[in-house]
Amino acid sequence: MRRILRENLWMMMVIGAFLVIVAIAKVGWGQEQKPLTPEQKIERLANEKAQAEFNYHNAGIKAVVAENKLRMLQKTYDLLLKQAQKLTAEKVGLMGELKAANEQSSKKVKEYEEKLGQSNDEIVHLASNLEKLNQKYGVLLIQSQELMTEKIELEEKIKQANAKIAQLELKGEEE
Repeated sequence: MRRILRENLWMMMVIGAFLVIVAIAKVGWGQEQKPLTPEQKIERLANEKAQAEFNYHNAGIKAVVAENKLRMLQKTYDLLLKQAQKLTAEKVGLMGELKAANEQSSKKVKEYEEKLGQSNDEIVHLASNLEKLNQKYGVLLIQSQELMTEKIELEEKIKQANAKIAQLELKGEEE
């Protein structure tokens, strides 16, 4: 039970405060306003007039401030509009330059592709010539080896012939 009371203590306090406010309000609302005296009416009207003049004056000040802000915003808008127009013109110019650069690079790419094709044709031609030269070199190498073999054989034959000549000369001198 104590736990329930402790938990609901705040709720009970709020409900009690609400009941007190309602009871006091009923008493105040039940009373009728007393009629104002002519002096009070004049004072109330004077206060209302002063308040109206004050509100009118404040409204005038607020209107001037609003006009100043409007002028400043108009100037800012005009500046931003000029900047936007300038940036748009600059963008158009840059787009033109970009288009020209793209066209030029496309031409260069085509030109380089053509040169590459020509170079590839030349490389194929040179590779074919190199292959033919390698075949000729192989044939010439074989011929060179054959000639070297023949040279060696001929040198041996020359040595043999020189040896026979020397023998014959020796025999001819002996006789």
